[in-house]
Amino acid sequence: MFENTPRIKRMVFDMLKLTKSKRGEKEFWAADTWIFYLISFFLLNLFVLGFLVVLNNDAAASTEIPKSLEEFTIKNLLSGSCFSYTDEGILSSRIIDLIKFTSDNLDRCLKPGKPHKLTLKFNSEEISITTQNWIKGRQATERFPIEEVLINNKNEISKSDLIIEVQ
Repeated sequence: MFENTPRIKRMVFDMLKLTKSKRGEKEFWAADTWIFYLISFFLLNLFVLGFLVVLNNDAAASTEIPKSLEEFTIKNLLSGSCFSYTDEGILSSRIIDLIKFTSDNLDRCLKPGKPHKLTLKFNSEEISITTQNWIKGRQATERFPIEEVLINNKNEISKSDLIIEVQ
């Protein structure tokens, strides 16, 4: 039963010898130096900054607002209840009711600020409305692209071009 005792003693002695050896310490020399910590700190900061840049770009892309806040506001006017056609209590966004397309409604729905002018061109007619602070004879500083919208003219739906101008 104890015939392998010298062999076991030899294995234990060899294991103790390895733990006391300085050879293992030389293998991990980089972890004990200040250069290792300096490089690790630099790489960690680089990784964190890269992560923040990616996160920032993703957030900016998901919260993008059109080129001007006025354009964004007016496009929301068209989808809201300011000029939208209502049929039996059901709001039809993107259909402008000509009865609601008045300067008073524009002033009520648009907060005071820059002067605005909206023009509808349909068939051979042209209807323009302005905010109270629009100055006649003065050129518009911004003119947004013509947008095709639907209008309700005496219960007849037709296509129209909407031009948005800001002074």
